[in-house]
Amino acid sequence: MSYDFGQRRQSNTPAWIVTFADMMALLLTFFILMLSFSNMDVTKYKAISDAMEESFGPGIAKDLEGLIAEEGLPDAINKLKGTLARTETLQEQLEHSLAEEIKQGALEVEKQGEHTVIRFPEQVAFTTASETLRAQFDPLLDKVVAIIEKSNGTIVITGHTDSIPIYNERFRSNWDLSAARAVSVVHAILKRSKIDPKRLVAQGLADTQPLSANTDKKSRANNRRVEITILETQ
Repeated sequence: MSYDFGQRRQSNTPAWIVTFADMMALLLTFFILMLSFSNMDVTKYKAISDAMEESFGPGIAKDLEGLIAEEGLPDAINKLKGTLARTETLQEQLEHSLAEEIKQGALEVEKQGEHTVIRFPEQVAFTTASETLRAQFDPLLDKVVAIIEKSNGTIVITGHTDSIPIYNERFRSNWDLSAARAVSVVHAILKRSKIDPKRLVAQGLADTQPLSANTDKKSRANNRRVEITILETQ
């Protein structure tokens, strides 16, 4: 007795099974692709998040997480790209890049009309009654210069003192001291950047523009400072 195996398979196997098997294979492939896309998005998000945190500070990563929770990853990324397309102001760049130093009181950043002012207290920038820059001021100035050299317009460096007169072999008055301190910062900026010297202005204002009333030790310390003011042009 012999068997026709081809005929047996044809008679016992439903015709739809081949189509069903193809469909299952396609579904499996589809879900594998979906999983790979999902993992790729997570990797992409991590890369984007790390890059933005390094450039703009930790706040931007939190913003991205909030957008993802509300709108999903693709829409969140697209929306955030639109937000970042708006050019940051110089003040925002400084505040993002120097957030830790600002928190520690090493400098202040503020907007005065159309101008951006960076303010350093004497104890951070100078040795007492001298125009010599402190060593600890160098890395801070490096960060500031890296940002402001990309700006445009005039950069004014201004020295300020308290109201107690100074007179010694080096300085005849607070005018001399404040001007010398401004010039020291100008030289430091030129040494570490390619800023056109024509953009730089040094001036000493002695005690003519105090921030505080010069009534006690704390207020006088507040007045002893150097400021970098960027007069940006459009």
